[in-house]
Amino acid sequence: MCLRHIVLFVVNNMPIETNSKRLVQKIHIAAKQLGIADDDGDAAHLSSYRNLLKDITGKTSTTKMNLPELQRVMDHLKSCGFKAQKKVGTFPGRPNNINTEPMLQKIEALLTVQRLPWSYADAIAKQMFKIERVAWLKAATQFSAVITALTERAKKSGMDVEEWGR
Repeated sequence: MCLRHIVLFVVNNMPIETNSKRLVQKIHIAAKQLGIADDDGDAAHLSSYRNLLKDITGKTSTTKMNLPELQRVMDHLKSCGFKAQKKVGTFPGRPNNINTEPMLQKIEALLTVQRLPWSYADAIAKQMFKIERVAWLKAATQFSAVITALTERAKKSGMDVEEWGR
């Protein structure tokens, strides 16, 4: 690590983003949240966004900026009131394809009732089929086997599984 990078990491005791592509995405989100940039092609918004970039870095495009310049833009947007928002309603490990696969929905219901994390179902899939994630299963028989394993666990813990089918 060169001295320049060490200085960057110490500035303001704030974590510095080291991935420029990700920082550009955050800048675009911040600008949109603050009403500076608009996706509908509004010339006034686009002009003010470009002017803001030029005032801070001397460049009118984030693609032409280096990491310290991008960080300066991000710091400025934060000082203007941008606050990163967490995604609401997401659960760690929850598959993205849950809405297209009914068997995953059944697995989610079994996990929820037993207060188990998605990593538990992933571990079952890995142990049974050597597949890292339950969402990556392909065959209905594989999903059924995971559902059976979760149902059997519920029975062992004393839950009334017979009532679930009604």
